Amino acid sequence: MKRIFTQFAILLGFTAAQLLHASIASEKSLSPSLTLASPTLEIDFPVRESLIQFFYVPQRDEEPNIEIYLSYRSGVCVRTAHLETIEPEGRAAEISSVFTLDADGDKEGDLFIIATWPINHAAIGTEGTYYKIYAYRKSAVEGNELEFHRARDIEDKLGSGLDGTREGVEVSFPFKEYASIRAALAR
Repeated sequence: MKRIFTQFAILLGFTAAQLLHASIASEKSLSPSLTLASPTLEIDFPVRESLIQFFYVPQRDEEPNIEIYLSYRSGVCVRTAHLETIEPEGRAAEISSVFTLDADGDKEGDLFIIATWPINHAAIGTEGTYYKIYAYRKSAVEGNELEFHRARDIEDKLGSGLDGTREGVEVSFPFKEYASIRAALAR
């Protein structure tokens, strides 16, 4: 029963966050209709048993954005935060992987999201999958409030890139999953 109540509260939070976000969204937003871009995931960021959801949000004359929302407990409340908008790069992004990892040795897990886009430019011999890593840290502000911000230092270290063929030459992006990212950050 407790879990059902929590999930209901989180769904209510997502709905409220979407309405708030829609009210400040660009003119490109067509409607508040949402489609899940990935299953709802339970993740231990920023606290245990948090939920992260990815929604496709339609855009006028374009592929949809992915809006990322994080819901977590703060005392007796469930809070929902909008983390990111991932825009299409020719096609809509897909969420390849989501995990936490202590990237900087501070004993706090950082959130990692790997987004991918299919690339197909046969005329110039370029095709494959483009990878981009999003990393987030949390920080405490007034009282029990949490803020989330991009960990640009981690993102810059790992970069982004194509796995496939670029202008007829095979290329491989090395950081496509947890193990390779963990190994790179341990160096």
